Amino acid sequence: MLAAAGGEPDLRRIEPHCCVNPGHYECQMVKRAPVAAEAATAPWIHDPRIGAVVSAAPALGYTFKAESLKALKAPVQLWRAADDEILPDPFHASAVKAALPASVDYRIVPKARHFDFLTPCDDYARKNLAQLCNSAPDFDRAAFHHTFNTVVAAFFTTRLALTHP
Repeated sequence: MLAAAGGEPDLRRIEPHCCVNPGHYECQMVKRAPVAAEAATAPWIHDPRIGAVVSAAPALGYTFKAESLKALKAPVQLWRAADDEILPDPFHASAVKAALPASVDYRIVPKARHFDFLTPCDDYARKNLAQLCNSAPDFDRAAFHHTFNTVVAAFFTTRLALTHP
């Protein structure tokens, strides 16, 4: 989403990151399917219609620097799971926050894991997609989503009203 809104991630930063952090989730993925050289340097296509961005647990945050986000003019709300086991801090959401202007709406969700940003699971999903459904015992995903949905809707309502009166 950050790239679609004007950001320019530098995918060439993945290889050095993964040399130092080979156990990271995205590094395991890249090990199985490396990023093609032409993909790492291909131009990014942006959509100027994007008037606001909400990004929850953004991946590859370390591929963004302040210079690469300068064209992103839309207001941003950024969410990080405090206990993200897939995209650990400080390499992803915190790296994006550091590269964005100070005005970013940054939210850290205590006790949340990476997949807690997905909607609460039904019985079928809990049985067949356990990795996506297992929240910490003291984290109420349904209650979190009530708050999350309210906050995200309010962000879009106010920010899009400012950019598209």
